[in-house]
Amino acid sequence: MSIKSKDVPEDVLMVGICGLDGVGKSTMAKAIYNELCYRFKRKSFLDIVGEVSKDPHGLLDLQQQLLCDISPRGGPKISTLDQGIIVLQRMLHREKVLLVIDGVNAKEQLEKLAGGHDWFAQGSRIFITSRDRSLLEHKVDELYELPGLNGSSLALKVLGNFLSNKQHNEWESEFCNLGKEPNVEILDVLKVGMHNLIQKLGHKIVRDESLRDKGIRSRLWHHIDVQDVLEERMKGTKSIEGIFLDLSKLDNINLSTQAMTDMTQLRLLKIFLGSEVVSGEEDCKVCITSDFKFPSGNLCYLYWHGYPSNSLPSNFDPAKLVELNMPYSNIRKFGLGNMVSNLTAIILSHSKCLIMVSNFSSTPNLEKLILEGCTSLREIDPSIGDLKRLGLLDLKECKSLGSLPDSICNLTSLKTLYLSGCSELNGWAKYLGEMTHLTELYANRTATGAPPSAIGERAYPPLSSLSGLCLLRELDLSDCYWWDEEIPYHFWGLYSLEKLNLSGSPITMVPASIEASIRLKVLVLGRCKRLQSLPKKLPPSLQELDAHECVSLSYVVEKHAPESQFCILVPGDKVPAWFDFHRGGSSVAIHSSGNFLGIWVCFVFAFKDQLPQIHDDISCRLNNFSFFYSYRDKWSGAHSSNRHMWLAYQPCSAFDICLPERWRDIEASFELSGVTDASEIECGIHLIYKQHPTRDAPFGIE
Repeated sequence: MSIKSKDVPEDVLMVGICGLDGVGKSTMAKAIYNELCYRFKRKSFLDIVGEVSKDPHGLLDLQQQLLCDISPRGGPKISTLDQGIIVLQRMLHREKVLLVIDGVNAKEQLEKLAGGHDWFAQGSRIFITSRDRSLLEHKVDELYELPGLNGSSLALKVLGNFLSNKQHNEWESEFCNLGKEPNVEILDVLKVGMHNLIQKLGHKIVRDESLRDKGIRSRLWHHIDVQDVLEERMKGTKSIEGIFLDLSKLDNINLSTQAMTDMTQLRLLKIFLGSEVVSGEEDCKVCITSDFKFPSGNLCYLYWHGYPSNSLPSNFDPAKLVELNMPYSNIRKFGLGNMVSNLTAIILSHSKCLIMVSNFSSTPNLEKLILEGCTSLREIDPSIGDLKRLGLLDLKECKSLGSLPDSICNLTSLKTLYLSGCSELNGWAKYLGEMTHLTELYANRTATGAPPSAIGERAYPPLSSLSGLCLLRELDLSDCYWWDEEIPYHFWGLYSLEKLNLSGSPITMVPASIEASIRLKVLVLGRCKRLQSLPKKLPPSLQELDAHECVSLSYVVEKHAPESQFCILVPGDKVPAWFDFHRGGSSVAIHSSGNFLGIWVCFVFAFKDQLPQIHDDISCRLNNFSFFYSYRDKWSGAHSSNRHMWLAYQPCSAFDICLPERWRDIEASFELSGVTDASEIECGIHLIYKQHPTRDAPFGIE
């Protein structure tokens, strides 16, 4: 293959490679990637089949992988595909990239990873492989179809690798063995490479079980077939083991109890909204009768989006259930009466009618409990303390939840706890001392905290109870009323802490003992309008410090030693005096004598009417090297019109250059994404040379 005819820097070129499974598409894609990768500073190779076939969330993981590959700092963390699209579009458009997407088998994959030419910066090269020519025809500039082979080249490739460097007699021995039993490595490759073909073959085999009577098939997945059976136009039988219904493809469906009474072998029931639906908050499309009953006690997996009844059927037998997932349900009270030893996950997110969850003693092996967005939930049964294997507890946006049971301190296996947005929840900190395995705690926008006059009246201890969480890596206490009196010295004995968010709190200082958090990378203090000072020394591991809208801040910490990356966002109206070069606007150019260790940059700006959003960013381009800072906290708007400055240090080790002396002429340019009416006031560059003394140099606002 030759792409030299379009190898023009200003073009965005998309190339498609199609052909049957096993003809060498992946091999060619890897060869192209290896040949071109040295030309690109930002590059990524995405294996669609390998990732998506292993994990139902594989597409989101691929978006995250792409962000990590093209970002010097790993990129922002994303939680939804739509969020990933927004962030990818912004980042891919900054600098040319080499992107290979191997094994595309669905239109959605292209839409979520490489939506179109307008996503990419000029000079980008995108290569996409697929067995389906129609997926590529309307996306790519050039399309290459590889000829088929008589047999499986996947098997030949694996066998060739296995036999390389072996003697002739070993070849003969292996061929004899192949006649008896296939090579294990060949089978492993074929499991992945032939995944889609096998799935399609399986669908065809199931359809052929009965072309006319859909009710005797073992699995139903086409929405028309499912509707026919569940509305009793074709009565289901004990042959049915799995039902998968995409509600986005239907207007309404009337679920008949009689249609399911004979489905005694039903193991998998999934009633869901397809991926093209933006929000899950839609009117319920399923109508059930008051005497509705689940058909069997063999159910292993139950997923029902928008379950319409306020309770589970009286005959519900979850004895074999492994996962119960009922988002946006109308259930009011949830509890499982009988012992359910196989159940590992209960997900009732956004069930806005739910007021109580009880009887956790019947689910001793539960590992995941997600009640996010259950805005009417008032209490959690004390039996939750019996869940010795619970690793994830998500109570985000449970706005009516006023307290947690004392027994919650018995959750010794808990690793992740979400309390964000529990605006009535108070006193939660006292329960955490025994949760020694906790690694992530999100308690932003909770009711904990009060004016200093009320602190002495509390019946619970302050944040000192966090000090025993030695494995805690991420702590979010933003938009809570934490006062200086509530942050004791030993609160900072969290030696594993990597991210700390105290934004929006009324603290006036950050204790000097924060230096003991030796792994801290990100400290967010935005909107702390009473904050007056920072300690003179911060942890040497710190990479990001966000103090935007800290309007009372009068002193900023000394800069780090020049071996590490570092950036800080603070109020400020001019480039610090110790910068050697600065000028008005958003770009500055200098001539260097070379032999420098790293570069400091500074950008002074102000917003007008439009405010940036979380994951919008400030980007800096140094010659052909780009880096950026994504906002980790919202802007309130009250003081956003004040001038702010962003200072960032990049050591030469962060650049894709080994010899900084080659950088004689250096140009820095800055850009604010997501905002169109910002004022770009001033910018500057300061070089750190090898002959400079190693002592820290002060910077910031005096």
